[in-house]
Amino acid sequence: MKTKILILTMIFQGTLFAATNPEINLQHIVISKAGEGKYKVSLKTSYEGLEPKIFADEKITLFNEKNIISGPIPKGQLKERDILFSGQNIDLDGDGKFNGEFNFSQKYGKIYLNGNEVYLTEKKIGRRTIFTPISPKGKAAIVKMGKTGIPFQIKNFKNNMSEVKMSILDKEKPLISTGNSCLLVEVLTSNSRANPSMKGLELHTGKISMTDPKLVNEAPLNRYWWVKDVNTKGGVDKRNFNLTGMPRHFKLTVTYLFAISPKVILFKRKSVYFNDK
Repeated sequence: MKTKILILTMIFQGTLFAATNPEINLQHIVISKAGEGKYKVSLKTSYEGLEPKIFADEKITLFNEKNIISGPIPKGQLKERDILFSGQNIDLDGDGKFNGEFNFSQKYGKIYLNGNEVYLTEKKIGRRTIFTPISPKGKAAIVKMGKTGIPFQIKNFKNNMSEVKMSILDKEKPLISTGNSCLLVEVLTSNSRANPSMKGLELHTGKISMTDPKLVNEAPLNRYWWVKDVNTKGGVDKRNFNLTGMPRHFKLTVTYLFAISPKVILFKRKSVYFNDK
């Protein structure tokens, strides 16, 4: 316990990690065709630092994202109509209208939305970005505009808070809990007839409202994703999994997550494009 407290203190103070503290990496994602609509994915993850068994009982909280949106917020305003200039109208406060306008502000290093403090779920700490799904108050970093509002999260800001990345969460099940550690596997495609699957894993679906010229010039894109538990032993681990029902043209994103506490989760993310002409 003392060891974990020391690590957390170092992270929140922005201190650089010593060589013995946890360091993870994700590398060498290779996609190979295994049949019609079937692909084998091979990759390597690595872990260095304290014995990973110390963190074996930690849990990872993930957000059940239905729509990921990124865009500008002129004058710090988040508007329901044409939200973040995505062409979508989203009723954030649940009043049955799309005329809501909410204001971001910053004071003493804290961020507020209409006067209520919000917590970013991807934070730059020292030389790394960490995933922080749980707020300092011990609750999931979910934002709701009033009692009737829908759940969403604020991932991060860019360019001095002139742009924001957020995601709308599933109303009935906004959170997903999994063991330590895991791979978050995402497939993005413009093909609405695709039916991707990973054997034995629950499929989650949604969309991502950001254009990707390598896939399609218009958003949103269809997003399919799975959570795969993996055992981190230390050193380099080879990971393999199969995807079926896949389109010929897609983007694969894999995120490797390792929790050192419920509030501090290390992650590495890589993406590759695949085009089977």
